[in-house]
Amino acid sequence: MILYTANFQQPGLIPICSEITFVERGDDWMKFKVKATGKEYEYASHEASAEPFVENLERYFGAECPTLQLDTLTPDEREAVRTGTVVTGMRKEAVILAIGYPPRRDTPSLDKTMWMYWRSRARSFYVEFDKNGKVVKVY
Repeated sequence: MILYTANFQQPGLIPICSEITFVERGDDWMKFKVKATGKEYEYASHEASAEPFVENLERYFGAECPTLQLDTLTPDEREAVRTGTVVTGMRKEAVILAIGYPPRRDTPSLDKTMWMYWRSRARSFYVEFDKNGKVVKVY
């Protein structure tokens, strides 16, 4: 399966904090394997990410699990992160932990009240936040 730096919301959730093994890497792609499942993925650069490949890798592939951030989640946010979904009332930080960052090309600032994501190259969806940074609508 190919995953893209544009963070298309494809089927097949890889849970946060999953251990991976790097298999191979080029200038704008890499292959990795999820230790728990043995499934191998290719991760490829996409123009919608609007950031250098290495910078994107640093945002998604950390050396440590963000346990401090996870510990601050409400029970509802924790469940949404576990299932890779977005629900009303989630804070922006929880949305990022649940489904990742929106592509920078379409959401250049996380300060915006509307974030645009993609399900595929042709289908987008939006996450709308109130003035306090909590989800009010997903469409």
